[in-house]
Amino acid sequence: MSAPNLQPLPFVPGTLPALPAMDAGTIAGESTGAPAFGELLQQFLSESVAQQSRGQELLRSHLAGENVSQIEVMTALKKAELSLQLTMQIRNKLLEGFRELKQMQI
Repeated sequence: MSAPNLQPLPFVPGTLPALPAMDAGTIAGESTGAPAFGELLQQFLSESVAQQSRGQELLRSHLAGENVSQIEVMTALKKAELSLQLTMQIRNKLLEGFRELKQMQI
């Protein structure tokens, strides 16, 4: 079986939608009704913890002999691992950005 012949879409200047004007309120999520960055980060961390708990719960159930397949356990544990890795990368980028801001001269 051969791979389909995919061609990239041509880029036509001026066809991308313009970005809306942003101010401090827009960035904080105040004027658009969108959640602020801190709220998004908190939600992401909560989901990451939930995935860790789900993986541990499925593993315990599997080891206790309940009707949980090995594939379900491995999938949940892998999702938890990837979520933790992503969380650590986000933390590292935030710390890197903070250090750069700290080193800036005013």
